[in-house]
Amino acid sequence: MATPVGTTYALFKKALIETLQSDSNLVNVAVNYSAPVQAVDITGDTGLFEAIYFMDPDTNNMRLSAIEGDQSNVIICSTPLQIDEVYEVPLAIAVMMPEEETQDVVDIRADELLYRVMKAIASNPGMGVKDPANHPEVVHCYATQGEFAKQAGLISDDGAGRGSGWSLRIKVKARLQYATVA
Repeated sequence: MATPVGTTYALFKKALIETLQSDSNLVNVAVNYSAPVQAVDITGDTGLFEAIYFMDPDTNNMRLSAIEGDQSNVIICSTPLQIDEVYEVPLAIAVMMPEEETQDVVDIRADELLYRVMKAIASNPGMGVKDPANHPEVVHCYATQGEFAKQAGLISDDGAGRGSGWSLRIKVKARLQYATVA
């Protein structure tokens, strides 16, 4: 049975998480909606603490809210109602550095994780969000890589945490079409 949606935002985030979680190269990376709370949540076989997660709206001065959507292009006529969406999704990639590791090792690993995220977006920019059986109102949805910034070295305010990572903005454009009600 079809589940109606008013925006593709939640569908896109869910699809991206599922895509990254199914990547065999990320099997030891904590891929979640929010940042891990405890170290045990992000300990992989590599000995590094690695995570990919959606950032909070005000994190890392990303200058955006959780969804900066634009539904201004609303086409109203005798045909179905169409709404165009444009929004950005902030994503964090983090690799914490254990005491016995060096900065260059965690920098390289953070770069590898960024590559996996970018490859996932480039390989399937729609992330399967357009699903006529479940969400017939989604006409199209595609994502592109937006701005990204490197973070390395001290990554905690108290100076106790060191590591490497990226903050990435994923740009999403979508069109929704709703049948008119008689």
